[in-house]
Formats: sequence, structure tokens, C-alpha cells
Amino acid sequence: MPRPDKGPVSRTRAGERLQAARHGGARRGAQDATTRPSTLLLLGISPPPCHHGAPLGDSPRCPGLRKRHRVARRTPADAWGVTTHDGYKGLLSSFFPSSRRGLYMSIVSARPSSADTRAGRSPVTPLLGLAWLHFLNDGAANFLPGILPAILVGLHTGAASASGIMAALLIGQGLQPFAGWLSDRLGGKALVIFGVSGTTLGLILVGHSHSLPTLLASLALIGVSNALFHPQSLALARSLAKKRHGAIMSVFLVGGELGRGLYPLVASLAVAHFTTSGLWIVALPAIMSIPLIAPLLPPLAPRAANAAPVHWRLHARPATTLIAYAALRSFGLYALVTFLPIAWQHDGGSLVGGASLITVLLVVGVIGNVSGGLIADRLGRRIVLVGSSLLSAALVATYLMSSGWIVWLILGLLGIAIFSALPVSVLVGQDVFPENRSLGSGIALGLGNSLGALLLLGFGVATSAFGVPKALWILPPVALMCAFLAARL
Repeated sequence: MPRPDKGPVSRTRAGERLQAARHGGARRGAQDATTRPSTLLLLGISPPPCHHGAPLGDSPRCPGLRKRHRVARRTPADAWGVTTHDGYKGLLSSFFPSSRRGLYMSIVSARPSSADTRAGRSPVTPLLGLAWLHFLNDGAANFLPGILPAILVGLHTGAASASGIMAALLIGQGLQPFAGWLSDRLGGKALVIFGVSGTTLGLILVGHSHSLPTLLASLALIGVSNALFHPQSLALARSLAKKRHGAIMSVFLVGGELGRGLYPLVASLAVAHFTTSGLWIVALPAIMSIPLIAPLLPPLAPRAANAAPVHWRLHARPATTLIAYAALRSFGLYALVTFLPIAWQHDGGSLVGGASLITVLLVVGVIGNVSGGLIADRLGRRIVLVGSSLLSAALVATYLMSSGWIVWLILGLLGIAIFSALPVSVLVGQDVFPENRSLGSGIALGLGNSLGALLLLGFGVATSAFGVPKALWILPPVALMCAFLAARL
């Protein structure tokens, strides 16, 4: 006797019957509803056709679907995924092409994975969390110039030693290309967390370093941790943006520049009131924030084993130009933040006043960070890089010839000019090495910074021979060389 429901049976009707048989006719659950093509359409997603060209659902023209319907009548409910998550996976694996299967699994999954949850989450929260970690990391990695005069007094050494101490802090950034390679191999977010944790620990240890060897070891820890943090965090920031990469990168970098600018002042206040042993107070925000923000960051996918290799010969020329530009630019910035407070105190200024010079230079420079990315998105990157270098040369020369309150205004404008190029140079580095963007970030920032630190050692010799004010006149020609190199990028 033929069955009354002979013929194609829809997946939804079959699911209803199996639910009713299992639960005594109870109303079918939300999982069944999400398997309907109509539900997918209401979500704004067009169901893919079957291999015979018919739409998903009831299709008399599709023998494959009729076969699955007949099998569905005599298989247990778990095979349809009515009660188990794995059942949905098996069903969707047979109906959907592999290229679109992951999208539909995330819709009908009974227990969506954390990756699926993150896929629908706004990038604003992880971006702000990443920018805050950048604030904490770069603050802990760049507080030293604000208290360097006090450290030199405590170690009974002169200004010429400042270059060597700063170089110990900065030379570790030469590991950033390796950290970028490691980040692409491992994926995840561990290097970001280890990096900011290491710089925070180094900040605390500097407060308890009462001899030159222990101080240098603490600074080296900060430098290595800083190198681990940046390539992976920069790649994370770029992965959060589908477009307007310059603007997104600017938001991320603003956090770092604020940390660079504020931590020297905060550290100088702590040292002025509690001596260097009070630096642990400056580390408290990082200690409290890292456990809260770490779960919010999306992990990076590791680089595929069959991914395209880096074409070193193809990238050799633009990479060499970028490294030379980044090294000279970093050297000019390091010379300013290292020796401006020393010159200020040499002229009778206070420790906090000298740290305030750095704060104005770096905090007002945040305007350059934001505007540089926006201008690059509209007018192009080369205009920003060349214009930044030319303005920096003019403003450094103006500062060295000025005195009184006007120097604060000049420093603010100089900060805007210098830091407008930072997000653009990072993007250039990532695009020079499209096969490995973390490596590109490490070369644009880390390798350039470490070479700039080596140049700073030579600048220390110049300050010993000619004095700090005369030695600073080296910086305008260096900025003009940066403009020449930027025009070739």
C-alpha cells in the first residue's frame, strides 16, 4: 500500500516528524527553523543551489535531494542534527559546497564556536583594547627619557653615557623582524600579551636597579619585550579593518604615542616624590588591564604552510630604501627625546620640566598620527612622508634658534610633523612584504629603530665633542635626507 506522503519530503517536515517522535509532538525548536531556506533569506542570505541547479529545499528535479529525503525517513534524529551539533555539520557537509559551508554552519550551529561569535562582533571593542595595550606597552618602553637625568646623577656619570643607556633600551627592537616571522608562524595573540607583560616587568625592575649592569639588563628586557609586541599587534590592527587601513592604523598608533608622551612625565613625577623605587606605581594600570583585555583580542590565523614565500630579491630595493628612511627618522626622534631634557636641566630646569618637553612633543604628535593616516588615504602616502620630513627639518632648526614660551608651540608642531609619517611607514612596510605583513611591520619599525639606536651612539660622541646644543644641529640635514628617501618609496 503506497504511503500517503510518498514523494519528495522537505527537510523541515522530516525534522518536524522526528522531533514529534522524539519529544511527543512538542513544538520544534529554533534549530529546525534555522534550517529552512526561507529563514536564510530573511537573514539576508541566499541559499546555494544544489548540484542540479535547483534551489535548496523541496525540489522534485533533484534526485540527490529525493534520495536524502528517503534516507532521512529511516535514519535516527541525530543524523539530521535535530538533537546534536555534529548532526548539523554532517547534514550541511552534504548539502552545501565547501566554499560556502562555513557561513551556513555558523548560522545553524546549535553551539557556535568562539570564532563564529567573533566573526559577528564589532571590531571597535578589540581595536580600542589593542590601542590601550599599545598605550601601556609603549609607555613602559619609553618612560626612560623622563627620568634619565636622575639616573645619570644616581650612577655618577655624564651626559655622554645617556646614548649608551638609551641604546641598551632600543637595540632590542632589531628583533622585530624575527618576531614578525614568529608571529606569522604561530598566529594567535600570545606575543602581544608576552610583550606588554615583559615591558611592564622591566619597568618595575628599573626602579630597583642600583648599578649599571642591572639597569642595562632591565632595559634589555624591555627592548626585547617591546620587539615581541609590535609585529603581531600591528598585524592584528590591520586585520580588524576591511578598508581605510590608514585611519584604523592611526587609531591603533595613537594609543602608543599617548603612552610615549605621558609615561615620561608620570615616571618623573613618581621619581620626584618616591625616588626610582616608586616606579612600580606607574606599572599598576598594566597589571590590572592585561587580564581583562587579553580575552577580547581576536587571534591571528597562522600563516599557511603552503603560503607564498617571501621574494627577497624582488623586495630588496624598496626594503633597503624603507630601512634607511626608518633608521634616519628614528635616530632624529631618539636624539630629540634623549637630549632635550638633558639640555633643559643643564640650563637650570627641573626634572619634571624636562620630561614635559617630551610630553608636549609626543602627545601633541597624536594629531599627526591621526591626520597622517587620513591624508594618506586621500592624497597618497608619498606626500605624507616627504612633507613630514621637510616640515621636521624646518621646525627643528626653528626650535634651536628660539627661546621662551614659543619653544613649546614649536615642539607641538614638530610632534605633529614627525608622527604623521608613522602610520604611513608601517603600511608601506606591510605592502613591501605582502607575503608576510608582520615581517614588513617588524622591518619598518623594529629594524629601523635598532639602526637608529646605533646611530644614537655616534651622536653621543658628538655631544661630548661639541656639546648638546651644537650637536642637535645635525638633525635638520638628517630630516632632509629622510625626505629624499621618502620620495623614492
